[in-house]
Amino acid sequence: MNYFLPLLIICQLSCAVQAQQLEVVTEHWPPFIVDTQPVSGSVTDKVRKILDYSGLDYQIKLYPWARSYHLGMTKPNVLLYSIFRTSVREANFHWFCPINEGVTINLYKLKGNSRNIDSLAAARNVLIGVMRDDHNHSYLMQQGFIEGVNLDISADEQINLRKLFNGRIDAVGLARESLTHRLAILGYAKEQLVKGLTLHRPAVTKHCMALSSGSDPAIIEKVSAGFRRWLNEQE
Repeated sequence: MNYFLPLLIICQLSCAVQAQQLEVVTEHWPPFIVDTQPVSGSVTDKVRKILDYSGLDYQIKLYPWARSYHLGMTKPNVLLYSIFRTSVREANFHWFCPINEGVTINLYKLKGNSRNIDSLAAARNVLIGVMRDDHNHSYLMQQGFIEGVNLDISADEQINLRKLFNGRIDAVGLARESLTHRLAILGYAKEQLVKGLTLHRPAVTKHCMALSSGSDPAIIEKVSAGFRRWLNEQE
């Protein structure tokens, strides 16, 4: 009986981890993350490969960015992607970086809009549409921009684009890759826009996965093992 007891305990712990489902949350961010059933996209494919290697049971759910970020900040065993790794966010997650190369994020305005968006100083005099709690929102707030004065907050980038074309805001900050896809979805042409200031360059916008800080250590280790195996394949 004493011989089998340790084996029984190990089995019970292993089964408990396998039965515990990892909650994976993200946003619609084409072409990287696409709102289909099941969720697809170039970065989603990489996340699925990593998590399949982890051996964990998981389900990917799409929410507005602010909700996904809140879940990652407040619930254990929640994996969030794609997220940029910043000093403000660093201590709140277990990080797995990078899972995809970075992106360039620029300010864009309508071609007929004469307002200047070529510098931060000039951009303080226009109204910029940002998503609540995303990197653009956080960065511009750190630069002295003010909600309701020169920042207009919404739930997603497509809402911001609609506001831009309806003349309700002056500019939006978008990744170049995503801009093309979102314009196609909404029926707008890229030629209607003018590029202004570059807000973020690829060195600071690498795609990451982030696991909530209060997560089960066994789950953290399984995700880490899956990530290491996937990284080895990239070499």
